Amino acid sequence: AEAEAEAEAEAEAEAEAEAAISVDLAERFAASPFQARATQRQIPWGWAGLSLLAGLLLAAQYAFFYSDELGRNPDYRPWVARYCAITGCTVPVLRDISKITSEQLLVYSKPETPGALTVDAVIVNRAAFAQPFPDLQLSFENLQGEIIAQRRFRPGEYLDGALRDTLMMPPNQPVRLTLLLVDPGQTAVSYSLFIRE
Repeated sequence: AEAEAEAEAEAEAEAEAEAAISVDLAERFAASPFQARATQRQIPWGWAGLSLLAGLLLAAQYAFFYSDELGRNPDYRPWVARYCAITGCTVPVLRDISKITSEQLLVYSKPETPGALTVDAVIVNRAAFAQPFPDLQLSFENLQGEIIAQRRFRPGEYLDGALRDTLMMPPNQPVRLTLLLVDPGQTAVSYSLFIRE
């Protein structure tokens, strides 16, 4: 009988403890149902904001360190130029010497300058953008096609007048130039002008 009474007392005590826990949990949830939901929402928005910020920082670093590659693309170049004006990165100078052509090349001697040749030529930048003036290389060959004389001219050597201090060659605008050089002699039967970087 005593064992049964003890078992019943233990069962009642356990039931009361479970009821107290249930009541306590119910009171907690009843007191703040919206607070629990708000806490659940704040965590994802916080992570989303941090993820967005990290993505923007990563994109900014990429644009800074790869501004030279991005700046070569005409579609991105205006955006990269604005970005670099703010951050201090450099936008590369566009250059495509295959778009620069030489036209109307004429080599002749003048009686007033014996032992010298005058070279007249026109170079044109066919690219859609301004680019640095190239180096020019003039070569003279003999009948066998061997180079017997050659000279390379830097922009400061062939530009004169108003163009002397100009660094960039405007697009689709002919630039007339005149060069004076030593006559390579009678064995020079052909000549060529090459555009070099």
